Amino acid sequence: MAALACLETLVQGLLAGMLLNGDVDSIDPHGFNAYVFELLVLLQVVAAILLWRRNREIAGPVGTS
Repeated sequence: MAALACLETLVQGLLAGMLLNGDVDSIDPHGFNAYVFELLVLLQVVAAILLWRRNREIAGPVGTS
C-alpha cells in the first residue's frame, strides 16, 4: 500500500510538472490521480489501524502512516 502511494506521489508530481510546462491536456489525469492518491492513503490508514487493533503491541504502522 505504501509503495503504491509513493508511486502515485511521483506520478502526481510528473503530471503537475506537465501542467506547469503548458500541457493543458494533463489537467484531467492530474485530477483523477489526486482521487486515486487519496483513496490509497485512506486504505493505507485503514490497514494500519486494523493491524494495530489486531496486535496492540505494534505501534509502528500507525505512527508511520
